[in-house]
Amino acid sequence: RSGKAEVCLVRIACHELESFYLGDLAAVEKAFPRCKAAHFQKGRLYRDPDNTTPNAAEQLRKLVQGGGVSYQKISGSRAIAPYLDLSGKNTSASFNILIQGIQRLARELDSGG
Repeated sequence: RSGKAEVCLVRIACHELESFYLGDLAAVEKAFPRCKAAHFQKGRLYRDPDNTTPNAAEQLRKLVQGGGVSYQKISGSRAIAPYLDLSGKNTSASFNILIQGIQRLARELDSGG
């Protein structure tokens, strides 16, 4: 009702952000090279991490630990984020919706609208 619907984007993260990372195990592997996680991407838990992974942070911790590294939420997020694929290949639907919304706002700002 504010009249700002055209220039606003509301997204609420209801689950752990680690679901975003589980949707792009190639990014996890790039951030933690000793962790060979990418080949798990087609597994049940990773095809739809928003809905099938009960504790995403714990699952990510287990994957990374397999590479002999300890996963910490803040440092892990900083390590993984630069490698996340923004093209829509992430299996986390909520991640893709967030990115699409941000890209839409950026286009609108660029076009002056």
